[in-house]
Amino acid sequence: MQIYTPQVSGYGDWVTLDDHNDRDRLRTLGCNRVDSDWVAPRASLVREIGEREVPLVGSRMPWLSSWTLALRDEAIDDIAPLLRASGELLPLSCPEGRLVALHVTEVMDVLDEDGSTIIRHPEHIGGRIITIEHYSFVEKIATVPPVFNIPQQLESVIFFRGDVVQKINDFCYGGTVFERVA
Repeated sequence: MQIYTPQVSGYGDWVTLDDHNDRDRLRTLGCNRVDSDWVAPRASLVREIGEREVPLVGSRMPWLSSWTLALRDEAIDDIAPLLRASGELLPLSCPEGRLVALHVTEVMDVLDEDGSTIIRHPEHIGGRIITIEHYSFVEKIATVPPVFNIPQQLESVIFFRGDVVQKINDFCYGGTVFERVA
């Protein structure tokens, strides 16, 4: 089974959360559903970057981060059915249109730590993971949900099955692309 992670495309627009604390709040939700407790943070679309104001292409899936997926307008309607089994779509308050962030609630302990290339913090008790340069997954990866987290990286990256990425790519082009990691 092919597994992918979201990556910034470099040419599509981005989403920023107006308050840095909201970004941390979204990133650290963990795997529990928040449903009615969610208060939509204010968000903006970034349509140009740098001093030269290089324009970015408007997209249905603007870049937000590797630990969530942002969807706007018709992408919400097209892709939501693929994602709901793996989490919840949390609204963001954006003056430019409808915008949601995927909060993944499915956590699967499928990382093969011995077969992966893991960089750990040398001075942290238990060897806290800094990054994983190469992912290897155990055999039960064939039973994972469409989108999932792994307990070793709950706040840094989400994973997509290859069949889901193909369906998403059929609908959306823009700020977020997917990189195959396994």
